[in-house]
Amino acid sequence: LNSAIDEMEDLLTALNALGSEQSLKAYLMKSWPRHYEQLFGAGEVEDGFTLVRYKNKDLISSWLRGAEPSDRDLPERALHEMSLDKMSASERQRLLSRWIGDHAKQLALELDSALESYTETRDELDKYYQEQQRRALSEAYIVGVTTSGLAKNLAVLRHLRSKVMVCEEAGEVMEAHTLTALLPSVEHAILIGDHQQLRPQVKNYDLCRDNPRGKHLALDISLFERLVEPAHGTKLPPMPFSRLKTQRRMHPSIAELIRRTLYVGLEDHATVSDYPAVLGMKDRLFWLNHDNREDGADPTQAQSDSKSNSFEVSMVSALASHLVRQGIYAAEDIAILTPYVRQLQNLRRSLSGMFEVVMNDRDIDALEEQEPLKGVRPAPLPSSIRQTTLANALRIATVDNFQGEEAKIIILSFVRCNAGGKCGFLRTSNRINVALSRARHGMYIIGDAQTASSVPMWADIVGILDSQGNIGDRLTLCCPRHPDDLIEVTTPDDFAVFSPEGGCNKRCTSRLQCGHACPNKCHSETLHEAVHCLERCLRSKPGCDHACSKACDDPCDVKCKVEVAGFQLPCGHICNLPCHQTQEPEKVKCRTKQPYTMPGCGHEVLIRCCDDPTSDKIKCSAPCGASLACGHDCIKPCTTCRVRENGRVTSTQHGECTSPCGRPFTTCNHSCKATCHGEKPCPLCSEPCQVQCVHSRCNRRCHEPCVPCAEKCTSSCPHGHCDMPCAVPCDRLPCSQRCSQRLSCSHQCPSACGETCPEAKCCQTCGDEAIKSSMVDYYEALTYEDIDLDEGPCMFPSCGHVITRANLDQHMEMREYYQFGFDGVGREVITAAKFTSAPMSVTVQKTCPACRAPIRNTNRYSRIARRAWIDEATKKFIVWANSNFVPMAARMAEVEAQFQPNVASAGDQELQKRLKVHIVAPLSLEGSSESQIRKLYNLTKSDTRYKDAFRLRTRINDFLSRVNESEQPFSRIYDLVQDAKRHRGVEGTMTWTPDVLQTRNRMLATVLLIRCEYTIIANFLKMSKGTATQINIDFKNHQNPCESLIEDAKVRNQPAIEVEGHLFWARFLCLERGVSDAVPDGSSALLTAREHLQTAREICTEHQGQTAGMRSEIEDVEKALRDSTFYTSVTNEEKAAIYAAMASDFRGTGHWYYCANGHPFTVGECGMPMQTSRCPQCGATVGGERHTAVEGVRRATDMDEQFGRLLI
Repeated sequence: LNSAIDEMEDLLTALNALGSEQSLKAYLMKSWPRHYEQLFGAGEVEDGFTLVRYKNKDLISSWLRGAEPSDRDLPERALHEMSLDKMSASERQRLLSRWIGDHAKQLALELDSALESYTETRDELDKYYQEQQRRALSEAYIVGVTTSGLAKNLAVLRHLRSKVMVCEEAGEVMEAHTLTALLPSVEHAILIGDHQQLRPQVKNYDLCRDNPRGKHLALDISLFERLVEPAHGTKLPPMPFSRLKTQRRMHPSIAELIRRTLYVGLEDHATVSDYPAVLGMKDRLFWLNHDNREDGADPTQAQSDSKSNSFEVSMVSALASHLVRQGIYAAEDIAILTPYVRQLQNLRRSLSGMFEVVMNDRDIDALEEQEPLKGVRPAPLPSSIRQTTLANALRIATVDNFQGEEAKIIILSFVRCNAGGKCGFLRTSNRINVALSRARHGMYIIGDAQTASSVPMWADIVGILDSQGNIGDRLTLCCPRHPDDLIEVTTPDDFAVFSPEGGCNKRCTSRLQCGHACPNKCHSETLHEAVHCLERCLRSKPGCDHACSKACDDPCDVKCKVEVAGFQLPCGHICNLPCHQTQEPEKVKCRTKQPYTMPGCGHEVLIRCCDDPTSDKIKCSAPCGASLACGHDCIKPCTTCRVRENGRVTSTQHGECTSPCGRPFTTCNHSCKATCHGEKPCPLCSEPCQVQCVHSRCNRRCHEPCVPCAEKCTSSCPHGHCDMPCAVPCDRLPCSQRCSQRLSCSHQCPSACGETCPEAKCCQTCGDEAIKSSMVDYYEALTYEDIDLDEGPCMFPSCGHVITRANLDQHMEMREYYQFGFDGVGREVITAAKFTSAPMSVTVQKTCPACRAPIRNTNRYSRIARRAWIDEATKKFIVWANSNFVPMAARMAEVEAQFQPNVASAGDQELQKRLKVHIVAPLSLEGSSESQIRKLYNLTKSDTRYKDAFRLRTRINDFLSRVNESEQPFSRIYDLVQDAKRHRGVEGTMTWTPDVLQTRNRMLATVLLIRCEYTIIANFLKMSKGTATQINIDFKNHQNPCESLIEDAKVRNQPAIEVEGHLFWARFLCLERGVSDAVPDGSSALLTAREHLQTAREICTEHQGQTAGMRSEIEDVEKALRDSTFYTSVTNEEKAAIYAAMASDFRGTGHWYYCANGHPFTVGECGMPMQTSRCPQCGATVGGERHTAVEGVRRATDMDEQFGRLLI
């Protein structure tokens, strides 16, 4: 059976996917294999070509769109023999439709067959189940079954040969269902029911007896009713029946309504007369008459439309709440009935906020057709009463779905109230009977009596109630505790006004359990017991005389928590404790902290009085403070460094230092903030650059070279001005007079002439007292108000401090930069500038002596500050260039390793195939090296093999453009001076000679660029070796840069770079000999290459230290020249070690030195050499011992001869 179901599910899925590519693919594979192969196969091989399909492409759509325009329309039989690619568009569409149609027929036949197989299997299985049921039921004395279940299991039940059939609620069973239950073996049929209550439910009103159109059908008339009351006009006598005469449900006053209308002679059992009165109500039976119209009342509407009445919803909700507040009615005791689903829906919405609503399954199903239900349970709740939430479950139902049930109190919402007197559903006596016969103790009807009286039975009931005084427009409530005070309500709001707690409006006179008076209105005993008293608690606490701080009904604390101040513990400490702890002071742990010196480390820590100082649980949280090998003090907690056992230190382990490095950068005023890294070089400074002027500020990171400001210098005064650009040291001598300008307070400016005037608060006469009393002369200890400004004005740096000019001149070392003399009145003045300011001569940027802020924008010291900026920018450039070059050199070694013969790539063969296709004519690489490399890039850009190499070359080119001499600090300053001379008529002069500092990184990058281009060309020639096409390359344009590099390195005393130039000149000739016959043995080019190699060998012999590993490279190139083979360069281990060492040659911290040949390096730590080594560039001895440099090594300040002079 399961396999048949799976088969049908697969067939239905295939039918739903009919026409899809996957469906057609499966169909063609099975039915038309030739067409399948043409559409989805690998393709036919023709003329050496194979048809390749895209995996993710819609082949059916592509086939339909790929037809050539044609009016041909061959018959269908011819299409089956024809190739799919030769069909026209109309033929392809017709064939596709035929495929889909045939496939659909095939699937339909298979589905019919599977369904037939399933049916047969299921019938066979049902027979086994039926036989199993028959055997089980044959042993039973009584078999219970619904009418629907009887019809379903008719074959099994017939085999039982039952003789007696009992049908319960026969009045609600349709005649056809009852007839089905009359099995052939039945000899005695007993029908139990009440034909005067609800009839069988028929969905279509046109088939009911009450509808004139369905009166002749009357499907809602049960067999039970036909037998008891035969239809008029028939001659059949009524079937004999017996009727119960005693009812045990309703109070006699309620039973009177149906006794006088339907059940004449109905008797009451004695027990129903003993029912108690409805608590909170004057009458147990009452009709509240009103004239509030139903919602949307319209006489033209069909009677079957669902109705609602908003007034009755509110009134029913208020009455139900009043009854629940009496506190004696459980969940099943109150039920609210209404004839309409729409009214039921509104009642649910209104009551769900106060009660938990319970509904039966049939009403829930009816409501779910209109909206989803929330907060409704189909099962009854356990009875519980709580005033705070009124969490009583309340039953609500439609009249049709409440037959057979009952409740102590019934509230009936009549709903209908209209001018037409239409009663709707409640016009039939059957429904009226059900609605009036459900209550036991009391019943309350809320509706329009005038509308109801249009129905005879309702008119009779209204008359009965009227005669008993149980109908009116006012509902009378009765307080159980004050029965003489009756309360009449007519609107829902009256309940809240006159009976807010379910009683009356008087104050509750009952005493609470705690003894306090109840603060609420009159209410039931149940609600009275739920009152929460908020008065002050009167109970006393054991062991003390403190009062309880909680409300009367709140549970008291087990222990008194009142705080007792100033309690003395046995240890002598005074503290604040909760009262219950003062009653047992010996159990209190004193938490007062007191100092204690930890053994083994000597740190003083605070521990609690109650703690044992010798316990290992006591941890020393003070900083360790031990001196580490790196020079820092350990900042870790002592407890992490020292292990204690029994209060004694057994081992000490500090681990790695976690302090900030703190080494000052020599290229700026910042210090290294990285975690201590020992002997490793500090990372570059990543702080924002501090360099700024009055025009702008540098927006780069501190380690990046600054761009010099090209604006005109703002330094000027009435006695002179500077004509140089802002970044160039001033050509104006600082003025020694006092400023003649006036402050905003009208007093004379206290600053020097040519400086920016300070604010009025800095006035010596009327300024801020704090400034006037501050010390400004650090040599004579004079305050600002003691200074004679005419003799020596004060300086006001941008940091805000005030310093005398004489003090700040001394601090800035003005005599190192200017010549001083005396004027006509004997005052010392600056007479000329000294021209001995050399690069790297300023070791640090001068700062304010009070706060260490850089002094940059003070005009008097602008020449010194800008001279220092040039040195700082030069150092930044060197460090930045070195830090960028080293990673590129390491990347070059990785690229070379990728192209080695022993590193096979899966794409090598593919690349060689593509080169065979693309290089179909002689390939000529001419022009500059840049144009040749670009042409190679265009040929190989689709291959990933050269991607890293081309990216590296672009990176090297960009680096070269940034380390070019014209982009370096001294060069840019020189250009600014020349521009000022040309356009501003400046008469000053500047002489400058490029030095090794500005050229070394450019030469190293040039070597790297040549190496990268050589690697690309050599590997390309190797990959294209299998092509039959001739490749012509102009290698002269690659050798010319090598010659320029050789000359430049010779001038700059860079032997290793000079050897690189010789080697690459010869390597390019090796490549030329490998691709053409233009360089035969004995040619002049070959002799020149051997001369280059001989020169390189001589340099290696003379400079063995800085050319380590290059001799083996020379031998490899000589072998390649002899054999006319390709040679791919590899960065050897010695050269890789040199590149790695360059990372520490220049660092942002330490002091700068130069070897005997002028090559720079830095010394970290204390800044003095402590060990000797070899210069990696020239092999000269560098460093020193015991803070003394070896002979020839000198500080960067003594560099006039080697690095040229900057003279302005």
